[in-house]
Amino acid sequence: MIGADNVIYNQVERLDESCQNGAQPTPDIIIIAAGTNDAWFVKKRPGVFSKTASQACRMKETISTLPPGRITSLAEAVVFNTERLRQRFPEARIILLTPLQSVHPTEANFARATAIIEECGRLLGLPVVRQDVECCVRRADEARHRRYTSDGTHTSEEGAKEVGTYLAGRIASILNPETSNHQNP
Repeated sequence: MIGADNVIYNQVERLDESCQNGAQPTPDIIIIAAGTNDAWFVKKRPGVFSKTASQACRMKETISTLPPGRITSLAEAVVFNTERLRQRFPEARIILLTPLQSVHPTEANFARATAIIEECGRLLGLPVVRQDVECCVRRADEARHRRYTSDGTHTSEEGAKEVGTYLAGRIASILNPETSNHQNP
């Protein structure tokens, strides 16, 4: 759902506040899943594709000092929030997830969003899980018959179980590559 509370920045702020007030422990692992709404609601997100990952990463040293309202591109949002998380939780491992495939955004916008997230991860030295490639949700299949999604984007119960099981193994393999037997597709 698109809305002011459903953006990376607000989730980072809620995490920080919850850790500061003792509602939750300091995280060891932070997973950022982003891009679905950016690809789907391009008209409501002016500037979403206005910066490349390279452009945003060149701002890495100063980007976290900008007011959040100045961060309008997906690439800037990933870099801005990653740097804020690194400052606040320097011991935490950060993992990026591209969105699951969806029937709603155009294929071109979806490809742009996933490419930006993947390139940000590469430039920031973060592991990236390409859910769009690795997970069970397939745009063409969901367009014909909803199985893993309830509406073409949000996972059904079956989809949530499949994706959750996959991600648990995949993330374990990122965190402990020498002990993992998880197979990438």
